[in-house]
Amino acid sequence: MDDFIDLTVDRGPARGEFSDEEDEAAFSSNWSLYKRKVWKLRHNDRNYRLVSFHADELQEDVTCSRVGNYLWASTHIKNLDLKCCNLTDEKMRRLFGSIAQQNATNRYLMKRNILEDLGVNEPTLVDNILDSLTSFRNLTDINVSRNGFGTEGLDVLVKALQGSPIKNLDISRCNVS
Repeated sequence: MDDFIDLTVDRGPARGEFSDEEDEAAFSSNWSLYKRKVWKLRHNDRNYRLVSFHADELQEDVTCSRVGNYLWASTHIKNLDLKCCNLTDEKMRRLFGSIAQQNATNRYLMKRNILEDLGVNEPTLVDNILDSLTSFRNLTDINVSRNGFGTEGLDVLVKALQGSPIKNLDISRCNVS
């Protein structure tokens, strides 16, 4: 039954591929960061709407992977501030790569009418299903300025943000030409 998504309830804590014990081990050197920010993401805290990380907080690859996994599952984020975080193309892939892949799957579902083929024909139900799969349903502002990522990192970000109600995207002073 773990292969199915229950569309009748809100997304709960983002468990992903990491256990609590793995998170404890991964964040043992920066437990304060985990308690202040990552834990809220992981548990989809309704009050955690402005997510902000600083330069030294996203240096480790394991941190980027876990934060990326938990960002995908968080449904309440309105503002994401990652300015001056020394984000490279690789770190952008770690943060947003799985989200971009999920969005590609969503486009495939819509393009191929898979839901219709499964007998899901009611438009409202189809919209609700696709909406539940959409990442960043409430994200309106994202700031990734003053980072070192280039075109590849921007491509991953744009794919991850597809379908999101973005109003402001700041990519100033990045290596994007």
